Amino acid sequence: MLLGGVAAIGGPALFYLQSSYPTTSKYPVEPAWSKEELLSRELATLGDDVIHGSMGGIARFATYLIRIGDRETAESWIRYGASQLKGPALMLFYADFLRNRGDIPGMIRANYWYARAELTIPANPNADQIKFLQTVRQHHQSLQSELNKNER
Repeated sequence: MLLGGVAAIGGPALFYLQSSYPTTSKYPVEPAWSKEELLSRELATLGDDVIHGSMGGIARFATYLIRIGDRETAESWIRYGASQLKGPALMLFYADFLRNRGDIPGMIRANYWYARAELTIPANPNADQIKFLQTVRQHHQSLQSELNKNER
């Protein structure tokens, strides 16, 4: 009984203690997070997703790494997702990443990954898989045209 009373009264009081934002009303508000706290929380979530093998998490983490300029680490995570987890979307992402390097070896490797992404689609694809396949084929054909221009 005593614990129930403490829990009922003490629970709402915790909002006052954890908030870094001063409240003037009689009702508690959600804590106001600073930009650094939000970034830290976002990175922690991304880290959890990456460690647990979430393909979407790997793509978001790699995008973050590219944004801050760490392309080498981003490439290793994208390559891991494409080769080890065999994620079709990560294969496309990795092919685009390699192609955007702008060098011939990167384009040749991108050509391989576009072909691998195409092979992941089953014989009887659903509507989403058809859209994905069309996107991969567009990227692949565009790259092959670019490679043909460079051969001349």
